[in-house]
Amino acid sequence: MFSHSDQNLVLRPIDLINPYFRLGRLSNTTPLRYEESSNESYESITSYYADLRKTLDHFWELWQKEYLAALAEKNAKRSSRKQAAKCQPRVGDIVLIRQENIPRSMWPMGLVLELLTSKDGLPRSARLRTGKKNILERSVNHLVPLEVTAADVDNLERRKTSPAPTRIQPPRAVKKSSADTRTYQ
Repeated sequence: MFSHSDQNLVLRPIDLINPYFRLGRLSNTTPLRYEESSNESYESITSYYADLRKTLDHFWELWQKEYLAALAEKNAKRSSRKQAAKCQPRVGDIVLIRQENIPRSMWPMGLVLELLTSKDGLPRSARLRTGKKNILERSVNHLVPLEVTAADVDNLERRKTSPAPTRIQPPRAVKKSSADTRTYQ
């Protein structure tokens, strides 16, 4: 599948469109996909498809084995500390919903709509939206927050809506040249 040298490559979004793309220089391993050519052979198209499929499989493998595992581990460390109440999901957070007997890569994502608190005031469960209309209620212990939080989204929205500071410059006096003071007869 992948050679040892391929395992050390950083996966970039462009790799999902054009595998092995090298920025700034042409590579003989990188076929030109956007040139106008009607004589693309069946072999070159199937070769491109195979490269693309291999890259997507590699991405999916990294997502399942590394990213989701690291995310779950990070969440477990946060919840085991005494400050766990500070790290609870907030309204607007996007979370993975942990489900038993289902691989981590297949856990559904949800948007936290509401946190439901117990008598002691701590959030114990959350109302989530998955898809367009599905509303679920799950224990906070079954939620794995993604790296993007509601606070990040709020800050981004504030930056978009806050107007850029405007600089008001006082008007300057009009300069008069000697040509303006001539009188015509």
